[in-house]
Amino acid sequence: TASKTITQPGLLQVSAGPDQLQCNVVASWLVATNPPPGGTGNWTEATGPNNPVIFPANSVSVIVAGMVPGIYTFVYTITQEDCIKSDTMMVTNYHYPTAAFAGLDQQLCRSAGPDSTFMNGNTPVLGTGNWTEMAGPGTVHFVNPNDHQSKVTNLIDGIYDFRWSIGNGVCDSTFDDVLVSVHTMPMAYA
Repeated sequence: TASKTITQPGLLQVSAGPDQLQCNVVASWLVATNPPPGGTGNWTEATGPNNPVIFPANSVSVIVAGMVPGIYTFVYTITQEDCIKSDTMMVTNYHYPTAAFAGLDQQLCRSAGPDSTFMNGNTPVLGTGNWTEMAGPGTVHFVNPNDHQSKVTNLIDGIYDFRWSIGNGVCDSTFDDVLVSVHTMPMAYA
């Protein structure tokens, strides 16, 4: 007598692997599950900003080359006789963020009480900006820390170091610092 193993579609296991977050790569490595004996596996691109090369497409482990920044969806399909099952995974390939410029240093002369000023960082083309206080004589408040021209309040006498950082996904942030010097105007007596 002869015997034959039949794999039911519900029992066919397939995994395209975890989603990936990358920074401005031109190639990525994808690893899926091994097909069962007698089965085959194949990689295809479902969506993406361009059509990179998948090599070798009929392998469990492939290199995807020729990538550009953007979001890709790849499909790994296992076929065993009449059974076909697929799984998808995404590669998010972030572009490097815009180079940060925090603006020119500022000299402020105040008459009394806490003062405020407006920051003058560059507008991020790629990524999101954020203002932080690196050093200073007191704690300040950025009205909108993600705004390149945010108002900063609660300034008292002293020198502040403010950092404008621009980040995009998993890429390293760019940053630049600006110094704001605050001095009280001397009182004039007649």
